[in-house]
Amino acid sequence: MEIDDGYKFWIKIDELNPYSTLVELIKNAGLNYGSVKTQRTNNRIPTAQAIYKLAKSLNTTMEYLLANEKDVIDKLYPKNISDIADKLCQLSEQDLYIVKRFVDTLPVQDKGNKAQIS
Repeated sequence: MEIDDGYKFWIKIDELNPYSTLVELIKNAGLNYGSVKTQRTNNRIPTAQAIYKLAKSLNTTMEYLLANEKDVIDKLYPKNISDIADKLCQLSEQDLYIVKRFVDTLPVQDKGNKAQIS
């Protein structure tokens, strides 16, 4: 894992934390505050057991906490959809608004009749 993987891990924890403090999350997960605080301060990824408990308390998966955003998107969507998502992320707010208005006008097909994008 890269050096900043630990940093990214703790950023995800912060983003998903429904509690008002990290202390509450750690208590809810049944983890030792001192150990977790040390890992966080040093941007270290905790043990698999600790990650499992954190993921469960955050109502997410271990895979999500450990994967980078691109890995998660690649697993969720086919390549052609990921390419479109990458381009959408590069648009300005104004252009994204225009695209959204256009997309809202597209006819929605039922799941059994999806168009294939090549």
